[in-house]
Amino acid sequence: MSESAAQYISELEEILHSYTTIFLVFDIVFFIMLLAGVILLIHFAKSKKKLKESNEYLLFTIQGQEEERGRNFTTLWHRISVIASPCARIWMQKKIFLR
Repeated sequence: MSESAAQYISELEEILHSYTTIFLVFDIVFFIMLLAGVILLIHFAKSKKKLKESNEYLLFTIQGQEEERGRNFTTLWHRISVIASPCARIWMQKKIFLR
């Protein structure tokens, strides 16, 4: 019985050693994957922040362009009215004279 008990204990120790090795490897792989996930999350958060800053920059740029476009429109409208007023007066005078 002692040989069979010793053999049984030896087999149990081998099984225990195998399971311990498997779980250690699993723990190491899980830790590495967790660390990689955290690094990817940090990278994603930084990219999202840069994109937000980029979008804010684009928003300010577009607003500036809209303001400039409004100023150009006002200036152009003023120039057209300055040019058109004398022309309109002359045209109205000619129209009155033609009647």
